[in-house]
Amino acid sequence: FIQRNPLYEIFTSSTCGPCRPGNMNFHSITDSRKGEFVAIKYQQNFPGSGDPYSTDESVARRNFYSINSIPRMMIDGGWDQNAASFTAQLHEDSRLVPSFLDMELEYEFDEDAQTISYDLNIDALQDFNNVLLHVAIVEEITFDNVKNNGETEFEQVMKKMMPDNTGRSVSITEANNYTLTESFTFEGNYRLPANANSPINHSSEHSVEDFDDIYVIAWIQDPQTNEVHQAVQGVEKDKSSTSNLEEDNSISLFPNPTNHNATLRID
Repeated sequence: FIQRNPLYEIFTSSTCGPCRPGNMNFHSITDSRKGEFVAIKYQQNFPGSGDPYSTDESVARRNFYSINSIPRMMIDGGWDQNAASFTAQLHEDSRLVPSFLDMELEYEFDEDAQTISYDLNIDALQDFNNVLLHVAIVEEITFDNVKNNGETEFEQVMKKMMPDNTGRSVSITEANNYTLTESFTFEGNYRLPANANSPINHSSEHSVEDFDDIYVIAWIQDPQTNEVHQAVQGVEKDKSSTSNLEEDNSISLFPNPTNHNATLRID
């Protein structure tokens, strides 16, 4: 079997008092275990006026699980409890569940076009018929959605699901790898909604605070049982490469000699 990366989905809000200790407990366990899991947080539209980064997709994802209170945490589509009750043993137990899917995900971001593109490859050790592929763009840390629960920064915040929160139905066979290339463009300029009553309209605006801080995750889920079979966090493609360097490339330093500032030029 293939090593499982558990998917941790947390439903939270900057207006939710109990969400702060839930998030604190989650990070006290996972911060030292990076690379062993995939996490995503869906900011919600309650209590009160809700989190400014709540979106239609984050609310729909909560409704997918029929969740009516927060904080709530799903482990691979199950467990469904308060993140404050999450333990290191639960993490270790989740990783011990065999997976039969190997997922590789690479992405790159075009800052000028505000476009993120990804390449996904899935190799299966058995057939998976009519499962859901979910892909999401996540911002590693945000600050501007502070409200009244005492949190001043928010990690692993979902910004966009591709193509949307419903995912896409796929069948993956043992005989053939599944591959997918897709991109999403963040339109317009940044806007901080006053509250969850005016969510971001992705056709004309976005809520990404720092484009250098976004990445892509993906997971395969059974639409009948909600079980997540495997999850992956994307790796950014190299922005530069030395593979094409030739001997006739030149390096010059000027002025030379110098005992102060100098310029290095590489042709």
